[in-house]
Amino acid sequence: MENGYASYGEDFWEAELKSMKEIGMDSIIIQYTKTQKDCFFSSTYSNCKIVNTIIRIAEKYSLKIFLGLGLFNFNYDSGFDLDTEIQININLFRQLNGIFKESPSLAGWYIPHELDDRNFNSLYAKKKVYKFFSTVSDFIHTNSSLPVMISPYFGINPDSRSYSAWWNEFFKYSVIDILAMQDGVGTKKVDYISASMVFKDLEDTMKKNNVEFWADIEVFEAVHGYPIDLQPWQAKYADFERVKKQLEYISPYVSKSVIFDYPHYFSPRLKNGLYENYQNLLKGGTL
Repeated sequence: MENGYASYGEDFWEAELKSMKEIGMDSIIIQYTKTQKDCFFSSTYSNCKIVNTIIRIAEKYSLKIFLGLGLFNFNYDSGFDLDTEIQININLFRQLNGIFKESPSLAGWYIPHELDDRNFNSLYAKKKVYKFFSTVSDFIHTNSSLPVMISPYFGINPDSRSYSAWWNEFFKYSVIDILAMQDGVGTKKVDYISASMVFKDLEDTMKKNNVEFWADIEVFEAVHGYPIDLQPWQAKYADFERVKKQLEYISPYVSKSVIFDYPHYFSPRLKNGLYENYQNLLKGGTL
């Protein structure tokens, strides 16, 4: 969620969610609902705040919602206030659960803090990771029967076996129900063949730890930012043939695929061909 889309009204989201439903999409992950500066929901369920609006429309189309918590000042340097970040997200979960727990569309909770295989290998960083995710996920599981999801990523030249070992250790401390791994293709960290090898090695790790394994398919193409250059990150929509290959190579190792992200890159209102080509693929038509 971001301020740009938060300003759009009910008609916009009605069209977006209707088009999702028409191509068989069944789940929406709202990445986060609050930041240091912005709040995207209201304590009044029928309020026009964007999260409330999306959930109301999702109920109309029988779409599932995975509701994200908050992104505040989450980093791993010495200035990171771990206890504050934990408490803010626990309090936020209490608010969200109190408002939306009766919604038939609420299907799970999403912790938006993203992990990777480059920044979290020191003992210091690991201790912070384990404490944050175990405390927040345990609190959610104690107060809600719905699953908890995260969406991590990996870097350039990933060592998938070492990465699998990293996750085996992580799951000793934190109970996560769904892991939607970012495939790294859109950010140009890897190609779809290399990505599929990571997913292949992680599949057994997820099964061993009773974690449902999803793929987060990147339907964009980065044009600036790491690892391309030092400019601010920028992306455009991906070529459909590349997206098709991502799905073909990665889908065998996961139980579900989601995309990042629909309104920026995939919606039919963009008229970039991604939505229409995918729709034709589903129908067995010619791309």
